[in-house]
Amino acid sequence: MRLPDGVARWVEQRISIQGPHADELDELIGAAPTRVLEWMRRKAQLADGTDVGLPVCDSVDVVAVVARERGCEGGWEIVEPGFTHDAWAVAEVGLLRDLCGSTQAEAAARTSTSTSGVARKHARHREWLMRREDYAVRVSCLAKRILEQAHGLPEEIALRIRAG
Repeated sequence: MRLPDGVARWVEQRISIQGPHADELDELIGAAPTRVLEWMRRKAQLADGTDVGLPVCDSVDVVAVVARERGCEGGWEIVEPGFTHDAWAVAEVGLLRDLCGSTQAEAAARTSTSTSGVARKHARHREWLMRREDYAVRVSCLAKRILEQAHGLPEEIALRIRAG
């Protein structure tokens, strides 16, 4: 059986990462959005260049779910003094980096953004996860939908395991 391209890429990325990593995927798939938010906030505290651990999904899933949700919900802006930010763009970059372990260059290519733009958006994402509850809750629900698309709902996974 041939794996879909996105799944194959994700598996290869997980295999290629060296070192001991806790695999939180099983826990995250069945977790409530609040648990996903705790995990995301912990990741947000890691500075760029640190070992962020294993990716939990492929970038194809992040891009697809963000596009679908953006299409359903419409614009999402966050206004800060002197600037209005496209929160969808910030969340997409943040989720690519946090859920997929995408490098700045990979996230830039996926989002048609410069690497410096990705760095700024990811820094903003980390900051907002820590200080903006409205953003953090919405992004954790988005991350939950991404994990469900990538891996199925917890009940579906349990049925696949039992079916063996």
